[in-house]
Amino acid sequence: AFLYDFIFGIKLILGLFLILALTILIRILYFKERPKKQEYVSFLEKIDASSFPSIHSARVTFLGTIISLNINKIPIYILLMAIVIIVCYSRHHLKKHHGIDIIVGALIGLILGILINFINISY
Repeated sequence: AFLYDFIFGIKLILGLFLILALTILIRILYFKERPKKQEYVSFLEKIDASSFPSIHSARVTFLGTIISLNINKIPIYILLMAIVIIVCYSRHHLKKHHGIDIIVGALIGLILGILINFINISY
């Protein structure tokens, strides 16, 4: 059980790191204003002020996906899906992201969640 938990932990850390790296790279290459404009003066603030893609949506979808694939219980799956929907909705409601930002972020999280889940890490 410990080995499984350790490998699962490594997969979680790897996925969250890849999401952060990928979304920051996209934001460096493509700047898109947030619906509620965010001021910036430095390069790092500009990355944070960019709307596309939604890092929150990517992270919550990644976590929901990888946990759902490892805990095959319908109530847990329903709870995780509700959390994903609530977080994604909140990003739009708070005017932090446009719909496409949230959708692309969620797709990044979903794809990475599926891919990383099936990586075979031996210890």
